[in-house]
Amino acid sequence: MSLDSLVSVVHVTLGAAMTLTAVAALILAKGSRAHRLAGALFFAAMASMVLTASVLSLMRPDIRGNVLGFLTLYLTVTGWWTARNRVGGAGRFEIGAAVAAGLVAVLSFYYGYVGMTDPVSSKDAMFAPVSHFIGGLALLFGVMDLSVYFRGGVQGPKRFTRHAWRMGLAAFFATAAGFIGQMERFPDAMQRVIPYGVLAMLAVVLFWIVRVRFTRWRMRAV
Repeated sequence: MSLDSLVSVVHVTLGAAMTLTAVAALILAKGSRAHRLAGALFFAAMASMVLTASVLSLMRPDIRGNVLGFLTLYLTVTGWWTARNRVGGAGRFEIGAAVAAGLVAVLSFYYGYVGMTDPVSSKDAMFAPVSHFIGGLALLFGVMDLSVYFRGGVQGPKRFTRHAWRMGLAAFFATAAGFIGQMERFPDAMQRVIPYGVLAMLAVVLFWIVRVRFTRWRMRAV
């Protein structure tokens, strides 16, 4: 087995583990030990996936890059920290997060620009608007990090909401990229049901964001 194939197998395996741990984190009782363990495993799988994807992008030059992977990792790290930071204060981490989001935005806009002006393949040109969209999201998230910093942090239901939507979006982006982004790798029967599975993931994410933000669920859980 070639190095390329070996890294691909590891990447796909990590993707499956990441999806399973994301689903587990979404359905397990929030704040429970099992939920925290699933979240930690999701974080580890996500970080490892970004690493293997970066290796693959170096082995197979691809103008589309790994911008969604970097954005997903950023969301995972900041969502994890929001849950860990029980005091709810803000400091250097939020500044670093804003800088990281800015770097992802710059990289995304660059890939989008190159995809529009000098595409290597038709996929590069097709991905250019998506890359610009990802860059816009990264810029928005970075501004939100700065807002948290200048407000002195985030507490109470808003902190739980920030954790929920950041981890939830990370799970959705990772699932969408892992399945819809590589649709051609799956059998025809699976290709017909994959979009429904990704939409179901999005629905669960939205459900928890609304439940945490607009109900007394978290207060009762505590």
